[in-house]
Amino acid sequence: MPTDLSLSVFSTALADLADRVSPAVVQVRAGGARPTTGTVVGEGRILVVDHTIAEDEGLVVRTADGRDVRAEVAGHDPSTDLALLSAPGLGAAPLAAAAAPRVGALSLALGRSPSGRLVAGAGIISTVGATLHSGRGPRVEGLIVTHAGPFRGFSGGAVVDTDGRLIGIGNAGLVRGTGLVIPIATAARVAEALGAHGRVMRAYLGVTGHPVRLRESQRAGRDQAAGLLVVGVAPGSPAERAGLLLGDIVLRFAGEAIAGTDDLLARLTPELIGTSVPLDVIRAGETRAVQVTVGETAVS
Repeated sequence: MPTDLSLSVFSTALADLADRVSPAVVQVRAGGARPTTGTVVGEGRILVVDHTIAEDEGLVVRTADGRDVRAEVAGHDPSTDLALLSAPGLGAAPLAAAAAPRVGALSLALGRSPSGRLVAGAGIISTVGATLHSGRGPRVEGLIVTHAGPFRGFSGGAVVDTDGRLIGIGNAGLVRGTGLVIPIATAARVAEALGAHGRVMRAYLGVTGHPVRLRESQRAGRDQAAGLLVVGVAPGSPAERAGLLLGDIVLRFAGEAIAGTDDLLARLTPELIGTSVPLDVIRAGETRAVQVTVGETAVS
């Protein structure tokens, strides 16, 4: 018998929480590939980690109560390493979304083992708001690190708070040995886009660059210490059509200061696709305005 009643109560509460959340955590199988975990995020909709899905055909979802439900891929988003599955008749209800977690908060991660058994890990949130340049596409922002994982079955599983609300989707493959979590705000946005379009639309200019410090004479009275030096312009891109040149220094995008690539990427939001946006650039020592029509790039 436990001698510390509070510890016994805490242990029972965690086990009860795992039981309550478990219907939203399913196993996904495709042919002879290793099974993976998925999390129910809508009626008949399941998010999985994209790199764990070896093929799009013959997908079967095994529910918490042992039923097998056929599924198909609604869309892939390699840049966030998420894929959305459609499984009509699944029946399991999605979890409510959690507010952004705080560092030090307790989290519970749930997944499915290769045999389909529920597996779990508990631990604190150690990082909130990390950024990862994964090489799969645009950077992934707002990542969460939890000591509740990783473990076999962690990827694609649900990471929840102590009220059973969904913090995000676990991913053990982005950084080896680290329990990364794609936050629910990002995961929900990706799921909505994949469900509607089969892809995630992203704004695109077609420039590459690196930060450069501005000389006093280049600041023209602005309180801005750096800009983005253009070192590459993609052929046929919106930037080329707008007349951007190698050596231009981008100062502002739609009126917002640009001090590097991250600033520009953060301001290239999907709602700007197809709109004309002003850029302030320095060219040959002079500041001039350039209008660029924002394009779209999509990874499907």
